[in-house]
Amino acid sequence: MCDHCGCREYPPIAELTADHVVILELAGRLAADAEAGRHVDVEARDRLLPLLRSHAAKEELGLYALLIAQGEAEEGAYDHLEGEHREVIDAIEAGRFGHLEHYALQRHIEEEEEGLFTRSTFWFDGDTWDRMTEAHRRVDAAT
Repeated sequence: MCDHCGCREYPPIAELTADHVVILELAGRLAADAEAGRHVDVEARDRLLPLLRSHAAKEELGLYALLIAQGEAEEGAYDHLEGEHREVIDAIEAGRFGHLEHYALQRHIEEEEEGLFTRSTFWFDGDTWDRMTEAHRRVDAAT
């Protein structure tokens, strides 16, 4: 994960980045179990699913929507990332989250951190950061 643009100085991005660290660690445990033919790590799965749902909502309602609103991208530009959120959650729920799914998740996170997080530092102003923070608060309140 990068640290070249300073995006982690903004609390909403720092939060999403911290989530990514935990998501990858827990998802890695599930993938390792699947590859070794072990039963799923129920604790990891039960921690990961609500985190993924909350995290995805924050990105979709905050980051993605605001990048589009600021003119960084056209409507629908991040539909593929939203679809990937659903695919990861579905794979975990179905008990079919292995190394290939973990690699796809790593690529997804890299796209966000190397692309979208960096872009936010150029496209967002103080009001936009406030709106992103508020989107995070709404998601937290709903979960």
